[in-house]
Amino acid sequence: MPLPDAVAGEQYEAEAAEVAEPPGPFVDSPCGLVWNPGPCGTTATDGARQGARARPRTTNCALGYAAGLLPGLPSSAMAARIERATPDADCFNHEAELPYELRLADFELAMQDIYDLLSDINTALMTRGLMRLEEIVRPAIFSGILSDALTASVARHSRVLTENQYHNGHPDLIPKGRYANDRVAAGEDGVEVKATKGKGAVDTHGARDSWIVIFRYRVDGETEPVMERLPTRITEVLLANLTKDDFRKNPRGELGTKTASPNRQGLVKLRGNWVYREA
Repeated sequence: MPLPDAVAGEQYEAEAAEVAEPPGPFVDSPCGLVWNPGPCGTTATDGARQGARARPRTTNCALGYAAGLLPGLPSSAMAARIERATPDADCFNHEAELPYELRLADFELAMQDIYDLLSDINTALMTRGLMRLEEIVRPAIFSGILSDALTASVARHSRVLTENQYHNGHPDLIPKGRYANDRVAAGEDGVEVKATKGKGAVDTHGARDSWIVIFRYRVDGETEPVMERLPTRITEVLLANLTKDDFRKNPRGELGTKTASPNRQGLVKLRGNWVYREA
């Protein structure tokens, strides 16, 4: 009979003592012993079912692949796992006006957090034969993910700002302790966070007087095969204190959501106070 997946106390110790070396080609991985030669999905416990007595710790072949312990992982997938974007330290603007005690280091760390997150997610997806997150979700969803993740990261590294705990509240980042329980539906103080593939004229839910930071990013959607595509990069970070006059209202149909975007004057302000810009 195969060993159970979990054995506790003396019973496990007694059974484990009977097995000095597990027969068959097993390899160690961070997840335990992995049955090497079988098809994907075969584990040490599966080996026990075939007559081999092995320590009852199981893992998925994909994890073995990710650890580089099992044969068959395409070199391009391994390269995608290893490749991780990093911000260019020479591309930050040391003359930029930064409100609420923000520092250039806060933006650099937040950008690196996003690069690490995307690398971890895409490594897990691609080592299982799936597409990158950029190819799986719709562009608008991906922008939303980046916006939320960047908001959380900037808040984590900032000395003054924290996340607005009000669902869909404005702005996304507010000064700690400024509002009760750090939540406000429409606050006057703070920074709104947006991510876009566009030139900076992002949609907002109405024109407001507030600071806004826009992270412009680039996605490689052309390189073939997909597994060889370059990692997503943030190419520009724009920051400005805009007023209602710096927005234009976007026409919408009867059922459309009313939005506003920075107009030409607003874009001039944003681009004039850039925080990060790649050539």
